[in-house]
Amino acid sequence: MTSISRASSSGEPDATRDAARPRRPVEVGRQSTGAPANSRDLDGGTGAGPGVRAPGGDLLRLTNQPSAGGSVEIEAAVHTPSPSDMTGSRRIAWHLLRRFNRRDTLVRQRPMEGIVNMADVRERARRVLPRAVFDAIDGGATDEVTLRENRAAFHRIWLRPRPLADIGHRDISTTVLGQRISMPLMLDPCALARVCHPGGEVAVARAAGDAGTIYAVASSSGHPLDQIVEAATQPLWYQLYMPSDREALEPLLDRIECAGFYALCVTIDSAVLHKRERDLHNHLTLPLRLSGRTMLAAASRPRWSFGYLLGGLSRGQRIEIGGGFRAVEAISRTVKEQAPVTFADVQWLRKHWKGKLVLKGVMRADECRQILDLGVDGIVISNHGGRVLDGVHATIDVLPEVVEAVEGRAEVFIDGGIRRGTDVVKALALGARACLIGRPYLFGLAVGGQAGVSRVLEILRAEIEQTMALAGCVTVADIDSSLVHVSGDRQRSPG
Repeated sequence: MTSISRASSSGEPDATRDAARPRRPVEVGRQSTGAPANSRDLDGGTGAGPGVRAPGGDLLRLTNQPSAGGSVEIEAAVHTPSPSDMTGSRRIAWHLLRRFNRRDTLVRQRPMEGIVNMADVRERARRVLPRAVFDAIDGGATDEVTLRENRAAFHRIWLRPRPLADIGHRDISTTVLGQRISMPLMLDPCALARVCHPGGEVAVARAAGDAGTIYAVASSSGHPLDQIVEAATQPLWYQLYMPSDREALEPLLDRIECAGFYALCVTIDSAVLHKRERDLHNHLTLPLRLSGRTMLAAASRPRWSFGYLLGGLSRGQRIEIGGGFRAVEAISRTVKEQAPVTFADVQWLRKHWKGKLVLKGVMRADECRQILDLGVDGIVISNHGGRVLDGVHATIDVLPEVVEAVEGRAEVFIDGGIRRGTDVVKALALGARACLIGRPYLFGLAVGGQAGVSRVLEILRAEIEQTMALAGCVTVADIDSSLVHVSGDRQRSPG
C-alpha cells in the first residue's frame, strides 16, 4: 500500500510536534495509523526526504507497496498546523491557504455548477488546466484560420422551421453503421484525455455509455485498451494512425478485434508533423521536455498536477504513479511511428479488418468514388479541428459535395466547430449521418472527470431535442435540406 504522510518542514521530528498538540488526520485514501516501515519519497529516496511540497507548506511522503494489479492505493495522514505556532507573514499565509483550500473544495464538490453551454465549459477548463495544456487542446495550426472558420461557417447557415408540425412524441435517436445510438452525436478520438484528467479514456467511455452513444478511442490512449473496453457499455471505435512498421499492424488489428471494437477509424490527414505556434510559444514539444516555464505553470495548478502525477487523491482511488507522463510518451511514440496513408494501405486494411471501416480526414468529393470502391463503410469529413493544415475549408462547407459524391454508398459523418445543438441539426440537414465532438468533451473531462463529459453530452442532447422540436422535426429522419438556408457568401470548395 502507498501512503502519503506529512513531514516537518522545519526539521522538527513528527513525534515531538505530536506530543505538543493532538493530531487531526485528514483522510485522502484510507487513514494511516502510523508511519509505515517501507517509506519512499516521490523523488525515489527513503525516509523523510524532500518529497513534494503541499499547498500548506509541508512535505508529502509516499510509502509504496504495490497491489497485485500493479497499481497502488493512496493513503494519507496529515495534520493541520496551528496558527499559534506561526508569526507574522507565515500566519497570514496560513489563513490565505485555508481560504484557498475551502474554495478549492467547493470547486471539487460542484465542478459543473453554473455551466450551461460549451463556452462555459471551455472557460472553466482554462482555469483548471495549465496554460500549455489548455493551449494544446484549444489551439490550431499556424494562423488558426481554419480553426476559426470551422465555427464561423455554421453562422452562415440559417434554419427554416416548420411551426405547424405535430411534435408531441419526439425521438432523437438514430443508427450509425447499424448500431442504434440515443442521439446523432458521438465522441471523437482525442489523445490528451489522460493529460486532462486521471480518469482519461476510462471516464470518457463510461460517460459515452451512460449517454448511449459511440466513443472513438485514440490509438495513443493513456489507459490500456482492456480497461477502456471494460468500462464501456456502448460500441467503441478504434482510431488508427498507420504505423510505419507494417509487420506490426496485423497483430494490432487482431488485438483490436479481440478486444471487441466495432469499427476501425483510420486517420488519413496527418502525414507529417504539424506546426502549432501556441505549443511552440509554450515550449511544449514532443517528446516532452520539462522546461522551467512548464514546471511553473504546472505548480500554479496543484490539483491538476496531483492528478497528472499520481492519478488524483480521492478516497480509495487506485492509481498508477506517473500515469500522465506515460500518456504523453504514448502520444510521442504514435507521432514518431505514424506514416502517410495511401489507397493501397486502405485496400490492405479492408482485406485484413473484418469489422466496419471508417476513414477520417476526407475533405474532397473527387476522391470519394475511389475510396468507396475499396469497401469503406463510413467517411468522416474532418480537417482535424484546424490542428493540422491551416487554410482549408470548414468541414460544414465541404459536407454537401461529399454527400452528393457518396450517393448513399457509405455513411457520412462530420466534426469541426460543433458547439451547439443547432450545429448538429444543420449538419444533418446537409446530409451528415451524425456529428462528432472533441474539444468540448475534453474540456468537460478536465473540469469534472466523467461527470464533466456527461454534462457536456446532456447540454448538447437537450439543445438537439429543443432545436428539432422548434424546427418541427419529430425524428431525425424528418431533418432534410429544406430545413436550412445557406447564405450566398458561402463558396463551395472545388470538387
